[in-house]
Amino acid sequence: MRHARRVASDGAPAVRILSAASQRLEGRPGALRGLRADVATLVRLARAALARQYRLPGRLLVTVLAGLIYFVNPLDLIPDAILGIGLLDDAAVLGWVVSRLRKDLGA
Repeated sequence: MRHARRVASDGAPAVRILSAASQRLEGRPGALRGLRADVATLVRLARAALARQYRLPGRLLVTVLAGLIYFVNPLDLIPDAILGIGLLDDAAVLGWVVSRLRKDLGA
């Protein structure tokens, strides 16, 4: 979250993270089946918020960026190189981010 706060305030790293997340989505056609569209939406939402085309509360932007940072980091809780289960932790984190975003935006 601390890294995501820094990224949210500085555009260049955020652009790199969002690009990396988009590339990972394209590179993993079968992975993250249920979350694929939601993650693509998170990337678009973060891009629009950073470009000031969409107003998103700061804490939600940081939450979205933190989830995407975790997603693009290959050396997380379960390394992505472990076939079959390497993306389980990524899916759990991204699922939590999506549910948090839906809850906060719904409120």
